Amino acid sequence: MADQRGIAYEDLEIQIDDKPNKDGVNVQETLRRLHFQTDQRYHQVPTEDLEVRRLLRLLREPESTAGENEYARRGRLIELLVSNKAHMNTFEATLLDKQSIAEGSDTYEDEEDEEFYTPARQELIKARKFLVGFSIHNARKRLKRETQDAISFDMKREIKERRNLAQRLKNLALAGSQVASTRPISHVRLSPDDCYAAIGSWDGSLKTISTKNLEVLSVVEQAHNGKVGEVDWNATGDLLATGGEDGQVKLFSAAAGELRPTIAFEGHERRVAGTKFHPSGKYVASCSFDKTWRLWDIQTQQELLLQEGHSREVYCIAFHSDGALLCSGGFDCTPVAWDIRSGKSVMSLAGHMKPVYSVDWSPNGYHLATAGGDGTVNVWDVRKSTQAQTILAHDSTVSVVRFNKLNGKFLMSGSYDKNIKVYSSDNWVNVAVLKGHVDKILTLDIDLNGNMVVSGGWDRSVKLWTQD
Repeated sequence: MADQRGIAYEDLEIQIDDKPNKDGVNVQETLRRLHFQTDQRYHQVPTEDLEVRRLLRLLREPESTAGENEYARRGRLIELLVSNKAHMNTFEATLLDKQSIAEGSDTYEDEEDEEFYTPARQELIKARKFLVGFSIHNARKRLKRETQDAISFDMKREIKERRNLAQRLKNLALAGSQVASTRPISHVRLSPDDCYAAIGSWDGSLKTISTKNLEVLSVVEQAHNGKVGEVDWNATGDLLATGGEDGQVKLFSAAAGELRPTIAFEGHERRVAGTKFHPSGKYVASCSFDKTWRLWDIQTQQELLLQEGHSREVYCIAFHSDGALLCSGGFDCTPVAWDIRSGKSVMSLAGHMKPVYSVDWSPNGYHLATAGGDGTVNVWDVRKSTQAQTILAHDSTVSVVRFNKLNGKFLMSGSYDKNIKVYSSDNWVNVAVLKGHVDKILTLDIDLNGNMVVSGGWDRSVKLWTQD
């Protein structure tokens, strides 16, 4: 491109190429970058991340590098265009192609979509078709159940049931305690039949215990190399999913509480903090400190989906009971709800001031609870996409939050302040406090009927709470 005096920029001779600036870039290179920023081609560098990735592939450059977000990726693309003339020629050729299509056809937008859209693999397409049918079927069942409950609703009976529930929750008391590890208990989860509890520990071990007497039934000493993150049972209770500091997601056979390693999924680049089975039992999701969450096919043992979107470490995930949505939360303080049938985020829930350590969906299908380092539990009504209620729950970090699995009529939270608190989901009023831990609580779970609670944390113990 020529300036007003007819001298092409490329013909300017700079005699000080050997004098780099403080960043190690010489003057010639600096001028080239500044010139490109004034060029109209600079403004035609794509801003959409899918287009940036597509262009990097076209240039035969890495699509992504470790720790790189979408803004850094676009910056790297610009640097490549400035520093490599062949890359710039390729880029200019794509601009000419787009211009000719725009001028010669009114179907340009369709062709552009085809050019920049990265098609899903057949395995993912097949999974999404299944998820559509599965979630619609479950949603219809849930709505039918709610309709029947509304038709048969009786105010006197409802008030009586609420009072009885509040009294039952107040009667929860410590029934047993067992030191279960040499290091903090990272996660505890009850089996679907509530006969067993799976325990993950910072010492890398995975255990199952009986909920009758807290007796250890089975142990895998080195389930992971480093801390074990979340553990989860599938719906039939014969599989356990775990994630660990080694970046792996593992499945263990757990029939009758007896543990046996089966499958290991590899792909995460950093610690896996959260793992959850999809309600169908066909898939398992995991989230990681590499800022992604992923969906794995258990039968084919393949990674179906790698989902970016968080700016910091992702710590927790939870599936909606219908199987259509997944919520993820982490150190960027903003939980995100995703439609896994399309891979799109449908809601960002800004409200916490510190990292989010736990998320859980209510069985009613529209309440979502999130627990944060700011000491609060936020309960969101996703039908309104606004914050439904902020509970000033604890004096310290809230590490875990769980809805009653049967009907979501109460909510529990555990905290670094060593307390477990119970709230009625009618008005989010605190109805009970469970005291017994002598150090930070990291995890808890509730049985189906709300008659039993297990918890664990920094005091290395698993505690059992039941009705008096």
